[in-house]
Amino acid sequence: VSAPTQVAGSDTVKYHNYDAELLALQDEFVKITVDLLTTSSAAVKRVLMQDITRLCVFFGRERSNNFLLPLLITLLNDRNRELRAAFFENIVGVSVFVGRHSLEHFVLPCVVQALTDPEELVV
Repeated sequence: VSAPTQVAGSDTVKYHNYDAELLALQDEFVKITVDLLTTSSAAVKRVLMQDITRLCVFFGRERSNNFLLPLLITLLNDRNRELRAAFFENIVGVSVFVGRHSLEHFVLPCVVQALTDPEELVV
């Protein structure tokens, strides 16, 4: 899908490919998201988890499955119990978005394993 845009200072109209621009924007958000989920404090990760379903919608099903879901699952290894609890509070929206296959093969095994978490807050 192409949409015309006016270039500032020019009478010519340039066409930009919407899909290419969206992909480039998503690539930038992937970098930011990876940085936030791998190097930030647990508090920052918890805040990100509050809107994780919206982030899934932005990335689309394929990117959410291939990139975001594996990163989210790593949060279960964090020592911070509030972060692990935030994962379970927000994974429902992600699970609905990524679909049945990912739910059955990736999310549910994590849920089953988390039932043995020593922290009552998480379970």
